[in-house]
Formats: sequence, C-alpha cells, structure tokens
Amino acid sequence: MPIQSGYVAPKAPEFPLLPADVYAVEIADVEAEVKPNPFKNEEDTREELHQYKFSLKFLEEGLADRKLSFWTNTHAGATRKGVGLADLLKILMDKVPTPAEITPEFINTLIGSKLRVTVTHRESKTGKISAVVSAFLKPKV
Repeated sequence: MPIQSGYVAPKAPEFPLLPADVYAVEIADVEAEVKPNPFKNEEDTREELHQYKFSLKFLEEGLADRKLSFWTNTHAGATRKGVGLADLLKILMDKVPTPAEITPEFINTLIGSKLRVTVTHRESKTGKISAVVSAFLKPKV
C-alpha cells in the first residue's frame, strides 16, 4: 500500500537531559570506526583515526530505557579528559595492557563489564547542552 499524502512519521521519544551524577552502568556494546584524523603526525601526514564507541546500559531502576555512550581513541594512552581507553582499562583491570594486547577480540571481552561513570553537562558551540561521561569509577561492591 502506498504511503498516503500528509503522513507524518512519529518523532523519536525525547528524554529530558540526564542529570549530572554518578551512575552504575554496564558496557552493552562496542563499535569501531575509522575516520580521517584532523591532526598531523611528526611526518606531517594525517593518519587514520581509529575510535571505539562504547554503549552503556544503566543498571539503576527507572533508567533502563535511557542510552549513554562515549567515544575513545583505540590507543591505550591516557587523555586530558580522563575518559580515554587507558582510564577505562585501569578501572576495569587495575592495569593497562600493552598495545599488542589491545585487539578487537580483547575489546569485545569488555562487553558486560560493570562500572560507574560520572556524567556532567557540556554546552556545544551552538548552545545545545548534552550529558557526557567525564570520569570512570570502580563499581560499588
């Protein structure tokens, strides 16, 4: 049956801004993405930028339908923001594996890991305020 004239698709549900707080989460999924790097290396060339997108599932009641994710570079170096792959691995494993140990298979073993994240608010250049992961914490025992 053809789509009728005047049909308007329903909008995706809009959730209120996630309050700044500490939340118990589980790593639900990890995706890899490769894109051009905006920065040049020592050889004055641009290498591809490899990143992981970690999707998180909230463990607290009332937040099961909410989504939260963060991006990190695939290298294990710590970042200024405290939310790099090294920061995540220190919380989950108490150590940072060598670069040779950080394979796609290894990253996939992180799915199902539990931790706590600190969520803060960040304003974009256009004035949109978003909830962002600003720190990783060990899960409460």
